[in-house]
Amino acid sequence: TSVNVDAVAPTIHTTNGEIGGIVEGRQVSHLPLNGRDITNLMLMLPGQTPETNSSFQFEINTSGNGNRGTTGSSFLDGMDASDNELGGGQFGNFNLDAIAEFRVLQNNYSAEYGRGSGTIVSIVSKTGTNEFHGSGFEFLRNDKLNARNFFAPSVAPFRRNEFGVTFGGPLWIPKIYNGKNRTFFFFQGAGFRQRLANPVVIPVPTDAERKGIVSIVPAGGAPYTLQVPLTSDASAILAKYPMPNTPNGVF
Repeated sequence: TSVNVDAVAPTIHTTNGEIGGIVEGRQVSHLPLNGRDITNLMLMLPGQTPETNSSFQFEINTSGNGNRGTTGSSFLDGMDASDNELGGGQFGNFNLDAIAEFRVLQNNYSAEYGRGSGTIVSIVSKTGTNEFHGSGFEFLRNDKLNARNFFAPSVAPFRRNEFGVTFGGPLWIPKIYNGKNRTFFFFQGAGFRQRLANPVVIPVPTDAERKGIVSIVPAGGAPYTLQVPLTSDASAILAKYPMPNTPNGVF
């Protein structure tokens, strides 16, 4: 048994001066990603940082080598997938199992990417083969596995289901090219469902305040109380609030 290992230095591009990087399909499928957001893979490449002044909080923008995120463009299988108004990509939770590779170009790219002047993201999806292949996944988070939030009296409801499938293969047509198909199909789908409750701690009227008795602590002075007259409408509104359940207040 023999094992041959060949190490070849990367070839210098002498025909163009573009600067960028490639993330291969193996990296996409094997690297851990919280939320399976492809933007996190872009940040692995040199010169890429999160866009801290994005025009819209849901836009997928990264700043490459100082360029603003809104000046970038995104392409999926050669088709423009950029946001027409704010730049950047229109997808973040694209099914990672369906990505063959993606390139991130930062500087000196060719005129074919003329729409954008910032970071260019080009995603290549997987294709079918002469055999049927597929995959499926689901990531689950559930409040049954969570501890109680410090500020909540009980465990807050939390359900997150992130799931997807891929399937590809040959189309059944006559094999006229050396006994192999030349036409394939590939399907991918993904979904995200989340039901989440965040605990909010707010002060509610005390029993004394419901009767119009208000305690005041002035700065540098002695505390005192006031008797505030309450109308029937005010009393009805105060009765809608629950009674306090923390004797020391909200803090």
